[in-house]
Amino acid sequence: MFGLDEYSSLTWDSAAWIYSVIIGVVLVRYFMFIANLLQEPKAIKFYYPYLAFTLANILALYAAWYTGNQTYTSIEGDTFKFALRSFTDAVLCISGLIIVPQDKLLEDFFDMKSWFMRIKKAYFFMVALYLLLVQVFSV
Repeated sequence: MFGLDEYSSLTWDSAAWIYSVIIGVVLVRYFMFIANLLQEPKAIKFYYPYLAFTLANILALYAAWYTGNQTYTSIEGDTFKFALRSFTDAVLCISGLIIVPQDKLLEDFFDMKSWFMRIKKAYFFMVALYLLLVQVFSV
């Protein structure tokens, strides 16, 4: 109608650099968190379920990045699917950021269990939303 089809930015080429930066920032937060934990290992009370969810988020971010090219390329030009996939990836990144504590919490003793218990409702809400969106997207 408006002749905008030839100027569409709903392509992997236009989304890839934004996508790379966003997932890269989230992964950098994880790497900083791991580096802080390794610098002061005696100031940490480990909680293995928390570590398992953290690892699952890292793997999900890598999987989202490496499948992004194929997925976004297959939905180029479809505004609804493109927006849905972008929103799904944003939800994944937000859930990834929720689970990583702020740097100021790592300055003193860090209890993984108490942190996880504090953020679990928000974290599991975002994970459930992500899984729901993945199901909607796959239909």
